Amino acid sequence: MVCADCREPITGRYLKVGRLTFHPEHFRCRACGQVIVGGFQTHQGAFLHPACFAERHAPRCGVCEKPITDRYVQHEGRAVHATCYGKHFAARCDVCRRAIVGTWLKDHWGHVYHAEHQREFATCLYCGRLCHDAIGGGGVRYADGRAICRLCHRTAVHRDGDVARTVAAIRRRMAAWGVDLGAIEAPVQTVDRHRLGQLLGRSHAGIKAVSGIAVMNWERHGREVRNKRATICLLHGLPLQWLEGTAAHELMHVWNFHHGPPHAFELEEGSCNYLSYRVHQEQGGEMAAYHIESLMKDPHPAYGVGFRRVKRFVERRGFDQLLLLLQRARDFPMFE
Repeated sequence: MVCADCREPITGRYLKVGRLTFHPEHFRCRACGQVIVGGFQTHQGAFLHPACFAERHAPRCGVCEKPITDRYVQHEGRAVHATCYGKHFAARCDVCRRAIVGTWLKDHWGHVYHAEHQREFATCLYCGRLCHDAIGGGGVRYADGRAICRLCHRTAVHRDGDVARTVAAIRRRMAAWGVDLGAIEAPVQTVDRHRLGQLLGRSHAGIKAVSGIAVMNWERHGREVRNKRATICLLHGLPLQWLEGTAAHELMHVWNFHHGPPHAFELEEGSCNYLSYRVHQEQGGEMAAYHIESLMKDPHPAYGVGFRRVKRFVERRGFDQLLLLLQRARDFPMFE
């Protein structure tokens, strides 16, 4: 057995590296000439200390120009240490201000934050912001469990009289569009989420954003329906623009109840959400745009898909034709 370095016979202790054998003191780094003890790297058949290999042959960080021997990030075609990337290029989390390198989220308003913060802070039910000081100005938790950020809470309507006046204003606006309730009475009540859930029942189970219901009552005499009555129940403390959209939705239910036959769920909720959409269009601004985007992306078969079918119907045939459809038919026409 011959040492691969000195070519002399090995008679005592030896070191075997692959197919080669060495006197232990002759297994040296090609770069610095020092004996290698422990780990090593190879380059073109030569053995090197890991540090010597990194200094001579490892890629260099595009920021600090030091060798890269651990995690790195590709940035604009250059390899960059993960720490250098975080310090110089990475976006900053709007919650903790640390660099965002791993999984992250971005809300409608452009805020970016680490995914784990969504488990640490509540999300505002009405705008989708985190209830954190740096994003939504902090948050408020209503007694019924709803989370609302401070930005939305500033416009929240709490007094029953103010809620009733807001609903009346929406009713007048709808009348100008041709959805006139005339002398039909629809008193307004405010309720908490628990009571609203009782009124909604199983048909709306799992739909978190439902904020109101039009409770219908009537008397039947044979085939004749008499004494139709409607009461609108709305969650207390709704932000103003959300309240206006919800009021339009529930008032449309009342109009449908008094002017047409019972409708398929998709047509009924879709037409009511279309009135919310019109209100948000007139409101304008960032919050209205958020509500409209939510309607356009809602995957629910009635509140989302039904709304978008109604919207297409109106765009093709006009709003007056939608009102005629609601008065005469139970469902969308077979060929829209």
